[in-house]
Amino acid sequence: MTATGFDIGPMGPGDVGDCAQVFARAAAGLRAGQGLPPNTRPSAVTTARIAHLQQHDPAGSWIARAGRAIVGFAQAAIREQLWTLVHLFVLPEHQAQGVGSALLEPAHDYGRGVPLGIIGSSADPSAIGRYARLPGFRVHPALRMFGELRGGPAEPPPGIRLGAVADLDHANRIDRAVLGAARGDDLAHLLGVGGELLLADGGYVIATPTGPAPLAALDEATATQLLVAALARIPAGTRIELGRITAEQPWAFRCLLDCGFRLRPQGPLMLRGRAPPAPYLPHHAFS
Repeated sequence: MTATGFDIGPMGPGDVGDCAQVFARAAAGLRAGQGLPPNTRPSAVTTARIAHLQQHDPAGSWIARAGRAIVGFAQAAIREQLWTLVHLFVLPEHQAQGVGSALLEPAHDYGRGVPLGIIGSSADPSAIGRYARLPGFRVHPALRMFGELRGGPAEPPPGIRLGAVADLDHANRIDRAVLGAARGDDLAHLLGVGGELLLADGGYVIATPTGPAPLAALDEATATQLLVAALARIPAGTRIELGRITAEQPWAFRCLLDCGFRLRPQGPLMLRGRAPPAPYLPHHAFS
């Protein structure tokens, strides 16, 4: 037990449900504090993602307990040469007590020696400061874009084709070229919870009912075509958010502004060992 009354320990499979509840409450508090509407992603998707990471990266998955209750958790993933902080959430009533910093320490230690790193920070000043102090990480300001879709579901345009799990080798090649590492298991997980894989010769995107992400391409024209194709598969009137878009993605700003989307400040993208990947749109959790 720490001096502040909580314990840090490894996450087990039986902790996943409690961690999903921590995520829901903490994320809702963050969104309310920024004047954003509630998240529309199904809670089952979050639970499945936490379970996926606990299974694939048990050494990067940690919980904080106060008594018998889980009050926070962190999950980091290693994919080839890339370390990613996927989750770090603390219940609102236990924030500003050192829980986040205590969880970050073992999650960060999990990636020591891995050359590349990504953290998608929230807009919380304490979180930004915590991540900015990590060795080797640089802060890259980012924006969120949001809006309601005007069109409706459509088939992919010429040059874009539907893919499946068997096509993830292509996505892995693109990710290695653009991001610096492949993450086929994570992409397969996204397909398993309702995502669709759209492919072009020089890129890919995962299209979901709540928005396209991640997206990676070898050139801006292909990236734009993939983004348009993914948006076209979502019903008209759906509210979409795309986050952590950095200055290196002018093609995305142009495309989404043309679709009627609006801009809003967001927490930064933190990177170690590289500049922001481009053309690229991150997943809200997997980056």
